[in-house]
Amino acid sequence: MKKILNTISLICGVMLILLIFSSCKKTINCAAANEQFFKIQNFSEQESTRIIFRKYVKNTNFTQRVDTILLIKDVNADYTVVRDLVTNTIDYIIIDPARVAGFGITSAFDYELFFPVANISRRITEVTEVQKQYQYDVFSLQRRSCVNEISSAKLDGVLFSRIPVITK
Repeated sequence: MKKILNTISLICGVMLILLIFSSCKKTINCAAANEQFFKIQNFSEQESTRIIFRKYVKNTNFTQRVDTILLIKDVNADYTVVRDLVTNTIDYIIIDPARVAGFGITSAFDYELFFPVANISRRITEVTEVQKQYQYDVFSLQRRSCVNEISSAKLDGVLFSRIPVITK
């Protein structure tokens, strides 16, 4: 009888341990969005070779600048030109994160892009993102990272879904 009770206790213990291990899940918040690219449209290649990218404290009406960087084609940024019959689109200026640490469009700041050759400024405000979460098994070796996506932003006061196309 004692042997049967010990066996039952052992089986229950093993089942309890398996139940604990199989139900140990952890939920984490995904990392903040950090867009490293954006589209510009109707600017010539010459006008888009250099862009001054300024970062400001959010909701301060562009009075408290945090940082500024000069984006230079083939130095710390690059782009692809896409031509069609209607627009001259420069597709995705990609900021090189290895050379331009801390730059990209996030929901934590407001931004101003100045095109010196064209003498045009564009302001990006009210950048929002949806906080995503990721759930994984605590004892799993297969974890992945996740990043939020920007859900909307204003360009010169006009609301867009995602990062707007910056037009001339």
